[in-house]
Amino acid sequence: KRQECHPLLGQRLWSNQQLPTWKSIINLQTAKHAYLIDHQVQGNIFFPAAGFIELALAAVYQLLSHRSAAPTAVTFERVEFLQACILNKDELTEIYTQIQMPGYKQFSIYSRRYPSTKDALRKMGQSGTDLIQNYQSNNDLHNYTSRQWTLHSTGLIQLQQKKTALEIPSIYNFDTIQATFTDNNNRSAIWSIDNNHMSNLYRYFRRSGNYFGPYFQQIKSLSGTNSKVLAECSQQKEQDEKYYLFPPLLDSCFQSSLILMIGMGANVPISIDKITVFNYDNQKQQKLFVYNSSHSSVNGLTKDYNYSADIILFDQQQKQLIASVENIKIQSLAAIDNVKDFTRYS
Repeated sequence: KRQECHPLLGQRLWSNQQLPTWKSIINLQTAKHAYLIDHQVQGNIFFPAAGFIELALAAVYQLLSHRSAAPTAVTFERVEFLQACILNKDELTEIYTQIQMPGYKQFSIYSRRYPSTKDALRKMGQSGTDLIQNYQSNNDLHNYTSRQWTLHSTGLIQLQQKKTALEIPSIYNFDTIQATFTDNNNRSAIWSIDNNHMSNLYRYFRRSGNYFGPYFQQIKSLSGTNSKVLAECSQQKEQDEKYYLFPPLLDSCFQSSLILMIGMGANVPISIDKITVFNYDNQKQQKLFVYNSSHSSVNGLTKDYNYSADIILFDQQQKQLIASVENIKIQSLAAIDNVKDFTRYS
């Protein structure tokens, strides 16, 4: 059973609020957050895009906890990663997750350094309840962003009660996918990296500006062509059980796109048209695979050096879909003047 206080989402704020809001203090010196240090871009510790998805997912499921039956899937649409959330080992970062109600319409995720000089002078101290009193609507909090808060990610929410893995298009038949990468008639077009050589790939990522430490090295082996990748991922660890979709595992899905962007420098996700996370018992995970199908070969990168793809994460042994990602957009930072601001490319 998951802990009442989610490791990333933190505590729900109940005082004087109109919208469901959660507050979390990210402290990289604590055991529950130290793994985030393993996700760096150009030498900066980036809160992962997969972490924003987990925050939204955890908030939605907490709101649904009173229901007798959980939805079979939660879908986020028009997800945007607007600003990088850069963490510091010596500073605390305060993250607010907010769900627009009624009807589970949208999520918004903000952060600020904690505490700031202004916080120290507040009559109400550093509890954050004064912020909730003064900024009870999503628009008010958004307007406050330019002064102290940074809006990092937004997305629309859809709850699904009937969709199952059986309704996934046949293009995502797990056996067919794996057969594509073992076709003896097509061996010349297929490359592979086994477990013994994955460390070389992660070293290359690091030289290119994407550092993935041990926690974020979830990919065990790879096979691919110039437009498709199949990756086997590590199984759940004990810490993962506290999460709905452990960020390093979802991040491995995004990493599969970087394989096809070799030579493009550091890269980050900036938007997702649609991501669906299925209600799946992570205690039964057996053999996890990521399948990445790009919308064009690597030679089809746009002039802004970005790349888009569809991705699925599935359990091959259980024949179950865990998550599907439609049209994720990966951006090379070589085309971005401000490493923190992705808005003009979303």
